[in-house]
This record gives sequence, structure tokens and C-alpha cells, in this order.
Amino acid sequence: MSINAIQNDYSPRVRILYKLNLRPEDWFYYGQWEQPPFSAWFWARWYEEKTALQLGLPKLDGRIFLINGHHLVHRGDLELLQAELERACQAKDEDFFTNLTVSAKQIFAENQKLIRQLQKCAAIDLPLFKACIAALTRLMVPWYSGLILSDHLGEIILVKARELGCSATDVAASIPKQTTIMIQEHAEALSIKRQLEEKNLLPELNNSTSIGLTRIKADPDLFAAVQRHVEKYQWIGTHHFWGEPLSIEKFLSELPFLEQKTPREYPDHLPKELDFVIKQSAEIAWLRQYTPEMFDILAFQARPLLAAIASRFGLSYRELLYFTPTEICAALDNKTVLSRESVAYRNKNYCVLMSAGEENIIDNPLEVQELINTFIPAKSTAAVREFRGTVAAPGKARGKAKIFIVPENLDKMNEGDILVTPMTSPDFIPLMKKAAAIVTDIGGLLSHAALVSRELQKPCIIGTKIATQVLKDGDSIEVDAEQGIVRKLS
Repeated sequence: MSINAIQNDYSPRVRILYKLNLRPEDWFYYGQWEQPPFSAWFWARWYEEKTALQLGLPKLDGRIFLINGHHLVHRGDLELLQAELERACQAKDEDFFTNLTVSAKQIFAENQKLIRQLQKCAAIDLPLFKACIAALTRLMVPWYSGLILSDHLGEIILVKARELGCSATDVAASIPKQTTIMIQEHAEALSIKRQLEEKNLLPELNNSTSIGLTRIKADPDLFAAVQRHVEKYQWIGTHHFWGEPLSIEKFLSELPFLEQKTPREYPDHLPKELDFVIKQSAEIAWLRQYTPEMFDILAFQARPLLAAIASRFGLSYRELLYFTPTEICAALDNKTVLSRESVAYRNKNYCVLMSAGEENIIDNPLEVQELINTFIPAKSTAAVREFRGTVAAPGKARGKAKIFIVPENLDKMNEGDILVTPMTSPDFIPLMKKAAAIVTDIGGLLSHAALVSRELQKPCIIGTKIATQVLKDGDSIEVDAEQGIVRKLS
């Protein structure tokens, strides 16, 4: 079709697909996790070739397509990464997995100096801003590749387990634990809870956070321990540059929901054919969870710098997040203007795509809607009473479903409710601690939801595909995380 024909065609869909050089069959829909354009920009640029080669990844096209929080990955890239993982598993190539984690740890270590610089910065510093953007872009390589590799490794393990007659529950439980920052935080929070119990302060905290806090302040050593914990983990509750940081009041209000359960007994061995993939799953699971934690820490430390930049342009911190780093750098160089009109458009409609090295930002509502209609699967409206997923952590629970696309309006989640979400991330931890069980649309045995639910020992079913579509807030449901079934009770 000629350019003139495209321009004269009445269909906005044809025009926008031509403009971005997109063919729907080239893209795989991965799922939805909402984020502002500032954060989406890093995902769109996730493939930084030098870092990818350092991690031992194959050469990729590197395109991700984001529409209002919906993520699509180029099928060619997905298939190349999956094929490389299958090769490494079949050949028992331990060096592939070791290089991934060793190289990622080197990248994490490089960020420590930058974090210290950001902690001292409260004014506009363009070189520091650019250094921060470069570091966050570099972190996206192990983050997104870890996400794809962990999901596919989970699939490989489940296929092998079924062939060998093993249950998904036993396989999931056999995955060795690796200490991530959130697991460390959980252990340290339990230690503080035990101190409160020993001093008989937990009942007062259960009744009233403010009264409990007054009593805790009367014990200088105990209050100092709480302060140190909150300062150390203040970034918890933030993700994709959004969210409210951890406060003393918030930490104490969540503390009663922490539980130290007796580990469930499992078979002490699995077929030796699973030994290699089970061992490597621990490394890949660690990579998937630790990388977003590091990203969130760095992003949180950048907040004062971003707030100073926002102030220069008469914007709030949140409004600044509706512009990309490229646009912000151009504005700081006086080459463009950051308009509130763009904030109004992008608050409801945006698309980010890197193609042939060119950054494409679409915020025309009609064009964005055409892209959604073309690429995003239609929501199920069928009267589904029962559906299945994969068991990530065993157990059973009944309660009211609470749907969270993003962890906002946390007060609607009560103890004993069941968390239903497309997927979880570090900012979902407070909700996961309250939940009686966890159900997700996407994710595998090595997903964030699976790893954290096993640590918290909460029943969890992952990869249902439709949970957030067929359930609504307040539905009474049963989560049978022995059989992998979610049932509506009313």
C-alpha cells in the first residue's frame, strides 16, 4: 500500500500500524502492570546490547510495546530467549546460569556509589540525572530477561515434573530459597514483632496503631529498632516510581499480620532428572526478584532529584512522570517544553515503542484506542464459576476477593480477604501480608507472587489468565491451592 493510500485511508488503525511499522502477528501479549510513561520508557529500552552480551544473552531486536500498562514483547525475541534457555537446560550448561547471576551482581554493585550520590542530592543536577537514567536502563536488562527466562524455566520444570509423575506443589516446594531484600525485610520485621510480643505491646498495637506507637516510643531501644527498620526499607510500597514509601505508622499497622508458620512437610527428594533445573531455578528466581528490588531502591533515591526537576517546570512529582527521560533531558537543555496538556492526555492514553532506534510516544486517544483494539485480548464476559491455574504455594482459603490492578486504595483490603491481581511486584508486599490467599492472571513457578507466597506460606494460584476479568470486589470465593482451582461461592 502506498503512503498516499495510507494517508487517505479512513481507518485510524491502518494509519497508526503503518506509522509504527507494526504487524499484530509479530507481538506476544505478556500482561498488564500499570505504570506512567516515565517508567514505561525504561521497559521500551530494556535491551541494552553491551549489558545483554555481558549477561550472555543472544543478540535480540529488543523491542517492547507498551499501551496503557499493557506489555507486548516481540515474538522473535521471546522465542530466541526461550530457545537459549532450553539449550542451556538440555546441555546442563551451568556456566550460562552462573554468568547471568554473577554479571547481574556486578551491575548491582555499580549502583552503590550512585545511590550515595542521590542521597545527598536535592537540587537539579543534569549529569547526575543522566547517570541515574543510564543505570536504571542497564538494570532493565537482567530484570526483563529474568522475567522471561524464569517464566519459561517454570514451564520447563512443570513439563518435566508431569512426565515424571511429580506434583507441581512438591516441585515448587523443592526450589531452594535465595535471600532477596524483601525476604530479609520479612525476617527482620518478624524479629521486631517478637520483641513487641515479649513486652506485651502487640495487643495495644492491634487495637490502635497510634496508642501502640506511643507505648513503643516509651521504650527508646525498641523505638530506635523500628526507626532503623523503616529507614532501611523506606522504598517498600513504591514501584515504577509510584507509590507511598514505608512510614513508621504504616509498618506498625502491618506488623500484626506477619506470621511465622511451621513449614509444611514435603517429600525429601525428587527424581534426579529434575536436579539440574531445580538447582538453576533458584538462581533465576533470585534474579527475577532481586533486580526489581534494586531498581525500586535506585528509583526511590532519585525522587528528590526528580521532584526538584518537576518544580523547575511548575509540575508536581507525579505530573513529571507523564514525560519520558528523553523529553525531560530536552527540556532541561531548553530544547522543548513540558506541557500540562500532555499530562492530561497521557493520564488516560499513552503508548511507548522503540523502533529502529527511534522513540515513539503516542498520546492521541483515538490512535491509542485503535492499538488497544488491535493488540489487547478482549476481556472475558462469560459467567465463569470455576477456573484453574498453577499451584505456587499450597493450602486452602475462603474469603472475599479484592481486585488490585495497582496497589492503590489499600484500605479496601482487610485481613482474610483474597488478593486478586494480574501479577505482583515489591509494592504489593503489604497486601500479600494481609491476604488469606493470592491469585494472579500471569506468572509461573518462579514469579514474584510464587516466591513471596511460599515465603509467607500463603495459598497461591498463579497463571489463571482470567481471574481479574471474571471476579469483582466482594465476590465470595474459595482458593483450592492443592488442586489449582478457584471457585465462586456467591
